[in-house]
Amino acid sequence: MKKNLFSTVMAAAITLSASAAFAQLTPVAPTATKPAVAAPAAPAVAKPTVPAAVKETAKPAAATAPAVATKEAKPASEAQLKQRAKMKECGAKWQEMKKTGANKGTSWKEFSPKCLKGEA
Repeated sequence: MKKNLFSTVMAAAITLSASAAFAQLTPVAPTATKPAVAAPAAPAVAKPTVPAAVKETAKPAAATAPAVATKEAKPASEAQLKQRAKMKECGAKWQEMKKTGANKGTSWKEFSPKCLKGEA
């Protein structure tokens, strides 16, 4: 009788645990719709700072990298210098036109080619 009672209790326990495990894995349909609630705003997170000691140790490592050969810049030609001067003059004219309101209906993109050709 004791063995039979033990077997019955164990069988019931296994059945209950199996059904509980199955119930956890089975998706349950919602019974009622709840109104949407706005999620709380995320707290501001400060940017992590790098300690000065780490910054200092990183610099020599970058300095030991092989240097890349760079070309020396050629001096600007006479034509380039003239073009730069014209562009500066046109830029100054455009800024003055903007201050006085004389640029209405005209954009820099439209004004600059005319100015560089000497038409404006």
